Amino acid sequence: MQNILDQFEKTAKKWPDKVLFREEGREITFQEFETACKLLATRIISLNIKNCPIAVIDNRNINTLVGMFAAVYSGNYYVVLDSQSPLDRLCTICDVCKPSLILCENEFLHL
Repeated sequence: MQNILDQFEKTAKKWPDKVLFREEGREITFQEFETACKLLATRIISLNIKNCPIAVIDNRNINTLVGMFAAVYSGNYYVVLDSQSPLDRLCTICDVCKPSLILCENEFLHL
């Protein structure tokens, strides 16, 4: 049985230098994306977080996707939090899922 990581790695091996995602001012290849995800996953693993929810604050960009894949690579699962949601809604979601870690970009540290 394959999971999303198996399929991704198979595709990344086939086209490592092909652009996977493109956003304004930035693009990332399959190989670059895989490397970024695994580096972040290694950091998560070093925190001894396993089989836990990891919240990823969504900024609708490549970094959000890196966070999601890194959560899975590290043996965890992700909960995406919409950065545009009201703070009380984000708090309620976190109260319910109790994430062991919240991944976000610097601009969302205030949340």
